[in-house]
Amino acid sequence: YILYKNIGNCYFSMEQYDKAEEAYLKILEKESGNIDAIMGVANSYANRNENEKAMEWYNKIDMAKITDSTVLVNIGINYMKAGQTEMALKFFQQAVAVNPKDLDALYRLGVQYIATNNKAEAIACFENFLKIAPSDEERVPQVADRGDGLPAVVQGEAHAVRQQRRPGPQHRPARRRRRRPAGGH
Repeated sequence: YILYKNIGNCYFSMEQYDKAEEAYLKILEKESGNIDAIMGVANSYANRNENEKAMEWYNKIDMAKITDSTVLVNIGINYMKAGQTEMALKFFQQAVAVNPKDLDALYRLGVQYIATNNKAEAIACFENFLKIAPSDEERVPQVADRGDGLPAVVQGEAHAVRQQRRPGPQHRPARRRRRRPAGGH
């Protein structure tokens, strides 16, 4: 298990998602419920912009066992891209519950509350963001008006928050939020 996980994680960090997926699938041949391997396959699909397949794999995971807010936000982003606002909301809520100081999760949760017409909850999220980082408003992911008065996260978002807290190549500014390899290594 550990060797295939390491191989998968190496390929993943090299952005060779097909090869990473192959390694994670080798783990699943022997341990069909291995969360790290399932997450690795899902993240590989997500990084190839195959969001429907990614969501199929994410749905195989017992979400109660995920304790990393970054992972939960990434899953929420996939649901958001697919237009599944309620599911995205669920994952952003769980991300904030796991880490109430995750600025990215707080912001995205606020945006989803706006999308579901829950303005009071959106305000609470944005106020919490400002309490945690009052001088860091520029770190907010860029938004654009969708034409219906609701903000939408722009694909070219900046992730300075992630860079400041967890330096490393997996958190450099990117076109979209990059998934971490299975097991967070």
